[in-house]
Amino acid sequence: MRSSHAGSVRVTTSLPKQSQLARDRALHVLAAMRRDQKLSLTHAAKLHGVKRDTVKRYFPSALIEAHGKFRVTKSDRYMATLYVPDSRGNSVAVNTRSSKDRKALSRYLRDLGFGACEEFPTAACQKCPTLFCSAGSPELKER
Repeated sequence: MRSSHAGSVRVTTSLPKQSQLARDRALHVLAAMRRDQKLSLTHAAKLHGVKRDTVKRYFPSALIEAHGKFRVTKSDRYMATLYVPDSRGNSVAVNTRSSKDRKALSRYLRDLGFGACEEFPTAACQKCPTLFCSAGSPELKER
């Protein structure tokens, strides 16, 4: 029997906090590689403070090896929980099921006037509580 959507969330949240943060950083590596196609896996991983093997461990089907180099697929179907503000500014968890969902949510937040942190423009999610990824959630803020 196939696992339900809720079961998939449980698998991700059962990881230790440090592993959840590493998975989140690895997810940001994929996003950076999608934004800049010339960015290599190694360089993107260094920018986000994660090893390239970590990216390959958590997201193997999002990477394609061609001519000895890793390239990212156009989209993926990995789940991630993003935190967005409600009308009062409180964080609300939104479970996304693909990179397309995450991108749409990001565009929505950008249109509302929420942008990336200026202090940490590339790997900010782990360091800045104003961004809306799992690292910005109250449970995972401690590092």
